[in-house]
Amino acid sequence: MFDRAPGAVYLECIEAMGFNKYENGRQNMLQIIGYLGCVYLVFKGVEIFLAASESDDETVRNAAVWALVAAIGAAIGFAIWLNSQASSMPRL
Repeated sequence: MFDRAPGAVYLECIEAMGFNKYENGRQNMLQIIGYLGCVYLVFKGVEIFLAASESDDETVRNAAVWALVAAIGAAIGFAIWLNSQASSMPRL
């Protein structure tokens, strides 16, 4: 089981997932950064929602709910767009 170095096992796993060690490294990194942007959008929506949930004003709470829904929707839309852009890039 432990007859190979951990680095070799890691590279085999990466290649099994369809990534080459050198191929498309930049676009994979850009895709990860884009996904982090999606997570940031969701966290900011949750932050706005939690901050406004303590308010007594119904209008503020409704706006916070819509902000949360918009943030989640934008994150999903951005992730879908990001995947379509990444899949349309030619392999190097």
